[in-house]
Amino acid sequence: MKASFSESLRAPNADVWANLLNNPFVAAMADGTLPLENFRYYIEQNLIYLPSYARVLGYGVARSKTDADLDRFAGNVIQVVDVEIPKNQQLREHIIAKGAEDRHGAREASPACLAYTSYLLATGASGDALDIMAVTLPCAWSYHAIAVQYPNPAPHPVYPEWLAFFASDDYRAYLNDLLAKVDVLSDDVPKEALDRLQRHFRLGVRYERGFWEMGHRMETWPDRVANE
Repeated sequence: MKASFSESLRAPNADVWANLLNNPFVAAMADGTLPLENFRYYIEQNLIYLPSYARVLGYGVARSKTDADLDRFAGNVIQVVDVEIPKNQQLREHIIAKGAEDRHGAREASPACLAYTSYLLATGASGDALDIMAVTLPCAWSYHAIAVQYPNPAPHPVYPEWLAFFASDDYRAYLNDLLAKVDVLSDDVPKEALDRLQRHFRLGVRYERGFWEMGHRMETWPDRVANE
């Protein structure tokens, strides 16, 4: 049986995919030990990241050659703008109310965030719909894969709800629809194009891992300190 196109992207990158899923930031969320200031830093960086992510998907709308392509990318833009950005804004206010200290995550993009968004935007500006799909797919796909690893998180006022959202049936349905559209969109991809798309996917996975590490370390620029 022929593997789906999405699996043809992930399978050669099983090593970096496994490394992404096994990250200490979300493990600390699941056991309730992640300090709230780390989570606030991550959320504030995510609010810098998500508008760029939406813009990259907007390139996909512009590059669409079929109604299926247009539907997929437009749906993803709506998901980010109408669901994920507001949810992150609400979550930021919630954790501030819970006492999360300010480590200046909203001040500017960290090195990891800037590198990731720059690569996404460069791919969107220079690539086609498949390039954009390959580089953005690790984000949505990995969040569900990470969250379902922790079905019984430790009691905490914030983290179990976050994990439950990405492990939920609704999010899984969104992801299944996304993967189905990816697989339909990518029939008969030439070998040389597949190699390029697998590299985009691999880099997307690496940048996702780097983003979690950024939150765990509250990474900032060398000329600044996280708690100045």
